Amino acid sequence: MIGTSVWPELQAWDRAILFIETSEEAPPPKILERTLRTLAEMNILGVLGGIIFGRPGGHSLATDRFGGYDDALARVVSIEQGLTDLPIITGMDLVTRIRRSSYPMGCGRRSIVTINLSRSTKTLS
Repeated sequence: MIGTSVWPELQAWDRAILFIETSEEAPPPKILERTLRTLAEMNILGVLGGIIFGRPGGHSLATDRFGGYDDALARVVSIEQGLTDLPIITGMDLVTRIRRSSYPMGCGRRSIVTINLSRSTKTLS
């Protein structure tokens, strides 16, 4: 799908939040690196407003194995691309874990999502 006629134009990514997660099979972090490098080659990473990365492996991967994915994100985004100010949240419960919740993004205007992990609160405005 990347690079085809159904893939969004670059301006569609401007200040967008990229939600990304692995499948339940938990492919190795190298796969995440390749995907991020592809997005970087297309100049998408440079225009994003942030990245939210879901829990790798859905329910099956132990939390002590998340570090490899966090390292892959940091390596490509911060080190290789120099995007040290790009907000990244990792380990979020997205589609594979939360089936009754939604994250209202867009809605005709820019939505702001504030997640305070120290207080376990989520504020949507």
